[in-house]
Amino acid sequence: MGPLPNTLTHLLNEYQVAGMLRLSVASVRRWRLLGRRSRHLKIGVAVPYTREDIPARVECGLSGANWNCGCRWIVSVNEMIGSVNEILGVGSVLGTPAAGISRAVHAAVSALDRVHRVPQLARPVPVVSDAEMVEAGKYRWDRETGRPLDIRLNPGSDHPELTAVLEIGHLLDHQAIGVAGEFASLSHPRLARWRKAIDSTRAVWKLEELREAGSIPFRFSDGMVRQVRVRHAASELLHPWELFSRSYAQFISGASGSAKLASQIHGFRTQENPSSVVPRFWDEDDFGDVLEAVESLIVELAWKRRVSPGSRRSKR
Repeated sequence: MGPLPNTLTHLLNEYQVAGMLRLSVASVRRWRLLGRRSRHLKIGVAVPYTREDIPARVECGLSGANWNCGCRWIVSVNEMIGSVNEILGVGSVLGTPAAGISRAVHAAVSALDRVHRVPQLARPVPVVSDAEMVEAGKYRWDRETGRPLDIRLNPGSDHPELTAVLEIGHLLDHQAIGVAGEFASLSHPRLARWRKAIDSTRAVWKLEELREAGSIPFRFSDGMVRQVRVRHAASELLHPWELFSRSYAQFISGASGSAKLASQIHGFRTQENPSSVVPRFWDEDDFGDVLEAVESLIVELAWKRRVSPGSRRSKR
């Protein structure tokens, strides 16, 4: 028992282990029950692991179905996620953005850094300018490994700063909050409070109604009333990862005091904008519980930025 006190400071829970190996928590639990690969301790009801007890994934990419495949273990835990205790500025986990989008990305990162820090990822995620894509932005990842490929931003977007925050929200949801390579917004217990809050908002109820309706009448700027198809847009916006990204961006907008982000979110609410019939963001009186849930999450993750007494926050 001599070395145990020092070991306790480096223990990992099963969610961290699963994130390191880019596997499901169920797989880690199954290995524990079968006595495979990773050793563990037993302290009360908790089942912690030490970093030294965690293997890397096998070269062939198997997720534990065949332990006798003969492949060698090649990637160390440190290479995959870095130190679990390293909390950095958001810009540290992103590559240098292309010239056409750099100003928007830097403004977005500045707003994020006024609110919280993030854990180190295995490598910086490239931020790419893509004027050819239809979308304003896109977060992409490797479907085989779960590792991030890049964040792509359309330089022609009329809300590039907001888009950058939205896509960074996807990145954190997919790589940093729960199991790396899985969207925590789907089912991770850390986001249970957020899911309960988001499902109780009027905006989500409205999206569900629009999904059922299929199309609704809308008066355009020329005075003509036409049917607007809304089912597809509402269905897309109801995906948990989309709800998380947008609620995260709205939280950052308020917490950072960014006038630019606030203005761009407001643009989605103006009645002159046809897309306003499908709510992408929340009214202030509809967002309180969600805001508290996101803020609580950041505190739980130990990401919250500590502001020294007397320091001032610059706002953009």
